[in-house]
Amino acid sequence: MIRILVYTLLSITSLTFASFFWLWGGSESEPFSIATGDDSGVYFRFGSQLANSLEQHQGETAPEIGLEVIETSGSQENLKLLISGEVDFAMVQNHRAGSIKVRSITGLYDETLHLVAHKGSNIRTLTDLIGKKVSIGESNSGTAIVTRALLEFTLNDLNQIEETQLPSEQALSLVESGELDAAFVMMGLRSSLLVDKLSQSPLHLVPLVVASDQVQDVQTASKELIEGFRTVFPYAQLANIPMYTYGQSPAASIPSLSTRAVLVCREDLSETVVREFTDFFFKSISELSTAVPALQDLNEQKAQSLLRYPLHRGAESYYHRRAPGFWVEYAELIGLLVSLTVLGWSGAVAIASYMKRNQKNHVDQYYDQVRKLDARLSQSGSPTEAAALIDQIRNVESQAVEELINEELVPDESFIILQQMILISLRRQQTFEPHPDATPSEH
Repeated sequence: MIRILVYTLLSITSLTFASFFWLWGGSESEPFSIATGDDSGVYFRFGSQLANSLEQHQGETAPEIGLEVIETSGSQENLKLLISGEVDFAMVQNHRAGSIKVRSITGLYDETLHLVAHKGSNIRTLTDLIGKKVSIGESNSGTAIVTRALLEFTLNDLNQIEETQLPSEQALSLVESGELDAAFVMMGLRSSLLVDKLSQSPLHLVPLVVASDQVQDVQTASKELIEGFRTVFPYAQLANIPMYTYGQSPAASIPSLSTRAVLVCREDLSETVVREFTDFFFKSISELSTAVPALQDLNEQKAQSLLRYPLHRGAESYYHRRAPGFWVEYAELIGLLVSLTVLGWSGAVAIASYMKRNQKNHVDQYYDQVRKLDARLSQSGSPTEAAALIDQIRNVESQAVEELINEELVPDESFIILQQMILISLRRQQTFEPHPDATPSEH
């Protein structure tokens, strides 16, 4: 029984301390991949620059992560590839619905919705799109989702416009040639495509307002529209396209809306890999901003705000790295557990000692019984009486052996002495002679 008690306490102690040394994850050895966008877009430029930076700085500031850049059609395809496990990282628009398999690493920059129209189309507000040929963005793209939601909110009936769904570059070229009246394009500010198309062309930017010529304060009208739109599309934010963002265009700031581009990953990537990846990303922002200038304004606080998908535990570990360490945070609990362990061990030792004393006292009782029976046996005057005493001694032996089997007695020196006492007494039966002082009636 003592052994069982000691083993139980040792197991509890081991489990108590083992719980504080549990480690998660490990780094995968295979190369990783990132889904981006078409090779003319910001997503692809960002992914390529990130992959190049990782390769150039491995062995220095970069973790041992190889990154393959996958060209895609954009957010929707990126999410499908990520959810199916075909890629490890992806660039997506924050408003795109995904699944529980998607985790955020960092918000990146705002993608602003640009309404680009031909100057000869007389389009000055969203209402002016009625009856016009308009591209709302490539089919199933994030741009198309935002644009369709906005037009449904403002115009109620999309049949009022002649809608088409084209990639940004193709749509802008058709607006430039006059084959389309307008196109919605969602990109980061100062994208090279928009710089090329708006700097010297018959194109202009249209503010996101609904009212007609009665609009006096465009900024206020747009702000009210976006605030209302957020009730049905909460990931939209009020935005402005600053003056001269694209060469000499616009001549004054243009109110619009934006959503965020987010770097995401698979939920099942190891914590170690994602933490190291996130750490390298923030160390390399100045280098990455050569491909995406908007990253220059990014900080860790902005990176975690307004994210649709929960942070990956590795990214969360990076952002919380300045929080008190495990041993500091749980010092009181650890102290309590250690104290309880020590007290438990001390109690076990005390119980074991008490039980050992009880067992010793119990053996002493058997000593006393055998001694008294042996004394009576030596004074016995008849074989019948001697046989009865021998039976009693054997009963004592049987009880002692049964308690030994049940671990109520310990097979130590005390038990050996008891056995020797019993053996000596039993030998008297073989050499029995009536005691000379016994009365005749005893013969």
